[in-house]
Amino acid sequence: MIVVCLQKESYHGVPIDARIESDIYKLKDEGLQLEKTEPKKAIVYYKDLLSHEYFINDFWPYRRLVLMYKKTKEFDKKTEIIKTFLKSGIYCNNHHYLWFRNKLRTLAEKDYISHEEIDSLTDYFKIHSLNNKQKANTPLPIADRIRK
Repeated sequence: MIVVCLQKESYHGVPIDARIESDIYKLKDEGLQLEKTEPKKAIVYYKDLLSHEYFINDFWPYRRLVLMYKKTKEFDKKTEIIKTFLKSGIYCNNHHYLWFRNKLRTLAEKDYISHEEIDSLTDYFKIHSLNNKQKANTPLPIADRIRK
């Protein structure tokens, strides 16, 4: 069970930010352990993380889902999760953006998506997601993070 305290105090001498960071690490590690033994359960786990308060504005669960769909050879779902991410408004740096885009280009070679659709998605991402840089990886649910 994860307990989050939104006050600016410490909890038993541990700063709140360190507790949240520890919780995030535990959640990520749990998913990584599932990937090794039960890929299908890892997919369900990462889908749940997409709506978890710590990962609302984080690309990490999307990236892990892409890798898991590749591992399970579900290329149509891999395509859909990348499209969902690019339309989500979630910020990621240029390195990760290019990673997602290159995955789409590989899928285009296998006819899972057209090059025109990739161009459309990347244009949308550049307009909507790059404006959300200040919200990237913010672990606390605050009113400013509510998607409009």
